[in-house]
Amino acid sequence: MFIDASAIVAILNAERDAVAIEQTLVNWNGRLFYSDIVLFESTLAVARILAWTDKTTLRQNPQLLINAWHRVFGFLQDIGAHYVPITFDIGLKAQWASRRYGKYVGHAAQLNLGDCYSYAMAKSLEVPLLYIGNDFSETDLR
Repeated sequence: MFIDASAIVAILNAERDAVAIEQTLVNWNGRLFYSDIVLFESTLAVARILAWTDKTTLRQNPQLLINAWHRVFGFLQDIGAHYVPITFDIGLKAQWASRRYGKYVGHAAQLNLGDCYSYAMAKSLEVPLLYIGNDFSETDLR
């Protein structure tokens, strides 16, 4: 299963969907995967949450990005997720996803850059995608 940034952030932020996502991870018998973009996007989101929590901004406290990276990377290590590099082929699939499902083409999925890469990774690995929200349900991922 490929883990989208939305699922990681939901768990680390104890969002309302966190319990369901955690249960999906517990019940999953296969390998778990992530990429650079998921790590980066999750780190930025967790840093924003940390900034809101301590009433600062990222510009005033770059340590928040370091702390967020450690939380995200530590979580991925704890669940035994495997890093998958982004290849040229995956990049092409992400571009295709953007042309088919992206924000700029008016599709209901409204996939952003990170979403397009998560879509491409799940397709390339032929695994399910773990995510929060309705965007991917508007695509051909099943």
